[in-house]
Amino acid sequence: MMSKEEAVLSPAMTTALSTGFMDLRKDIAELKKKNGSFHFDISTKKGEAGARSYINDLRKIKPMIAETHKVIKHDALVFGKAADKEKRFLTGELDDMIEFHYADIRKIDDAKKAAAALEIEISIAWDDARFEEAGRRERAVKEGEAKLAAEAETQRREKIAKEEAEKFAAAEVILAEGRANRATREAAEKAEREKLVAVKAVEERQRKAAEASTAFDTKMAAIEKKRVEDEDHRKKIHDEISEYIREHLQYKGDITQNDLMNALVRNEIPHVTITY
Repeated sequence: MMSKEEAVLSPAMTTALSTGFMDLRKDIAELKKKNGSFHFDISTKKGEAGARSYINDLRKIKPMIAETHKVIKHDALVFGKAADKEKRFLTGELDDMIEFHYADIRKIDDAKKAAAALEIEISIAWDDARFEEAGRRERAVKEGEAKLAAEAETQRREKIAKEEAEKFAAAEVILAEGRANRATREAAEKAEREKLVAVKAVEERQRKAAEASTAFDTKMAAIEKKRVEDEDHRKKIHDEISEYIREHLQYKGDITQNDLMNALVRNEIPHVTITY
């Protein structure tokens, strides 16, 4: 079966190629038929040695293939160069014959080409002029439109500025009124706070005065209670002393100073003690 490269070769080249490799093809085809019939028991030294020897024999064929390929390819290259040289010679012969008759015709063709080129240049120049004129008109229109747009933009900005100024003035009035109202409100709130502080101060003074009055009344009540209790106590002591004198001293008749002194010395009178 021929390869893809062989399929595009001419019959003569195909024959040459097949002839060059013919002997190798036959040898390899014969080896391929027998290759499957060889079996080596590589578990034994003899079998392993036989397999290695057979493989080496096959590998020795590769240099033969390479050498044949080199020879055939060299011949093909030489043939190709010779074919190129022959082509150039034959083509040159024809070009000389054509040039012999075409020299005058070339002048006509060159003149036609020059005329066509000039016509194209004129057309381009005319187109450029028309384009330039159209561009000039377009620029003029755009400049006019830009001027009108600028004037319109100026009017729009002036209108916006005026509206903003009016809004700002109105806002200032509102802010001034707000500040005045806030000042009035803050003054009223301040007065109310001061009033509350004064009321609280008065209430605090009244509370403290009430507490002081209550404390004073409590203290005076305690003093009065103690005073009353002291008077009762003193009266009781006096009564007990008088009772002792009546019962123990007056039974003798008139009490003499000596009798009273003796009673005091002997500490016989209740609640009465001599302090030396």
